[in-house]
This record gives sequence, structure tokens and C-alpha cells, in this order.
Amino acid sequence: MVRKWSSLAALGSVFSASAIADCPPPVSVSEMDVYPSAESVPANLLRFYLYFPRSMGREISASDIRLVKSDGSEISQAFLPMRYELWSSDRRRLTLILDPGRVKTGLSSHDMRGRALVVGENFALQVSRTLKDSDGCDLGADLSFGFSVLPASLKPLLPQTWSIEVPASGTRAALKLDLGHPHDHLSMAYRIRIQTEDGQPIAGEVKLAEEESVWVFVPRDNWSPVEHKIIIDERLEDLAGNRPGVPFDRKIDAPQKNEVRELTFVPRY
Repeated sequence: MVRKWSSLAALGSVFSASAIADCPPPVSVSEMDVYPSAESVPANLLRFYLYFPRSMGREISASDIRLVKSDGSEISQAFLPMRYELWSSDRRRLTLILDPGRVKTGLSSHDMRGRALVVGENFALQVSRTLKDSDGCDLGADLSFGFSVLPASLKPLLPQTWSIEVPASGTRAALKLDLGHPHDHLSMAYRIRIQTEDGQPIAGEVKLAEEESVWVFVPRDNWSPVEHKIIIDERLEDLAGNRPGVPFDRKIDAPQKNEVRELTFVPRY
């Protein structure tokens, strides 16, 4: 175990103390999950999510997490500055929002600096070893998560184009929805649900596959051979913030289309 030493001050005199707390070994890349998990993301990506293996501390400096080009140069002002970081309640998941003013066209920030991510280039999200957990221990290793950039995703979501793999009735086989391209993983986990024809929720487990482009649902009980509904929340988003019938990159007064947000299926015999 690595030892963390502290110093104490008492009555105006400073002295070293070996009141020692044990710190865990350095964190490795394999111990962290970063979303999107895809190796390539759209140029108008809105969010990164970092999952740490232990509860983290309350302050992050600008140098702790950086977005860099393949040559190591940092992209300045890439993220939306916030007074409070977006941590989950257990302080293991951190949400990083790329500055929407640079992502969305027609805004002054976009016109002045352009998007942080450039199509066809390689980037990395770098996490510094000095980032501290809730016990005051450093991560102990610099971590880097690389990715490439695809053209911007500018179209609204069209649920009616999804491919449905219908399960067999009388089984707990998985229902699979192929959404066509990667989506925001938290949005997928919470904003698609299954109901019976009369509106009763179906309990089960949600899983994500194919770089968050496939939604998988395993029911708690066997499927019945009756019609079921797939309910899609209007706030479902892909990686660029596009929603059902509503693209993220649009004019404020642009008309919005009421896109299909309910699909049906009947488990096969």
C-alpha cells in the first residue's frame, strides 16, 4: 500500500507527523468507464461521463481533466464552466458538458472559436494523477482515453425507423431495439420503458450494447403473447442532444415535429 503522510501545526509550531492513512494503488484505465464508449464520436458531442472506481473529492481544477489533440496540445475552453461539478450522489460518476455555445451553430461562441472537436482528427480526454478521492488520496497515475471524430449528427431521432428484435412468448428472452446509432447511455437507460397494452409497466433489466446503439430489455417474468408498448420519453437524446422529432442544432423559432414516441410489438409464438 502507498502511504500518505500529513503535517500538523500546533501552537504556532509546525512539525511532521506520521499519522498515516493507507491509499490504494494507482488507478488503471481498465478500472474506469468512460462514455461514450465508441471509438469515434460526432463533432457536436455534448457530454462525457467518467466513472471512477472510488468516491472522489469535491474540487476539480482546470488542469485535472483536459481535452487534448493528438499532438498533446490542449483545447482551451472546451467544457462548459460550472460553479458546481456534476457528480452523482456517490461521487463516482462525473458529467462533463462540452460548451453548447461552441457546439451549436449560429451562436457567438461557435462563430468565434468553432467546435472543440474537429472532424477527422484524433483527441484524448486526459485525467491527471493529482485528482483526489474523498479520502484525499491521488489517483496515482495519469489516464488517457483516446477517440476520433466523425461528422456532426444533425438529424432528429426517428423511433419509427428502429429495428425491433421480438422475443418469444412464454420465455424471458431479451427484447432488442436497434436505434441505428449511439445514444447518450443515461438517457437510454431511463427514457425507454415497456408497458402492457393497458399501461401497466413491465419489470425487468435494461442493458446497452453495440456502443450504446442497441437497447436490450430482459423481463422479470415470461412474456405474454399480447400486445406490448415501447414508450419513448420526449427527452431521449443521442450523443449530440438530438431528441425525437427535434434536432439539437436548430433555430429557436423552428417548427417542431411531433415524432412517434410509442411503438408496439407482440411476443411471437
